[in-house]
Amino acid sequence: MPRQPGFPDPDKVSPNSPSVIVPAERVLALYNNANPNGKQFQKVSKTVQTWFENKAHEAGWHSVEFHGDVTGYSGLGAVLRRRFGR
Repeated sequence: MPRQPGFPDPDKVSPNSPSVIVPAERVLALYNNANPNGKQFQKVSKTVQTWFENKAHEAGWHSVEFHGDVTGYSGLGAVLRRRFGR
């Protein structure tokens, strides 16, 4: 089985491109892989959103926005943004 990518790294974005799109499939995979003994979600619920937002802030992302139909997928994907000093 192929290895799933880890949580997006804020150190891999730049001031010229400070954000990353995380499709719903990846949000769900990250949540379900982190919670193998818990409920496995098939949609980005409020529980998944809250977990993802907390993990994003722990990882160093400054903002998290959930949007429907990100990259053509019909679920809620996320946009992570890193703020750079001016």
